[in-house]
Amino acid sequence: MSFLYGAGAALTLDELALWLTLEDVYWAREGRASIDAIVLFGAFLIIALYGGRFFHAVVNDLILHRKK
Repeated sequence: MSFLYGAGAALTLDELALWLTLEDVYWAREGRASIDAIVLFGAFLIIALYGGRFFHAVVNDLILHRKK
């Protein structure tokens, strides 16, 4: 199931420039939006995968200090 979700997300991000301008601008300057969206999505995915423990610890630390 996750493979299908990932494939759908990749196709969606790849066609983002086409959706925004409703023209085939993949190789034009406006097509850069697709590349930017893919890089941004990848960055958020990496943060979610590797930063989960860090953010969980920060939230727990804030909650514990608030109770004292």
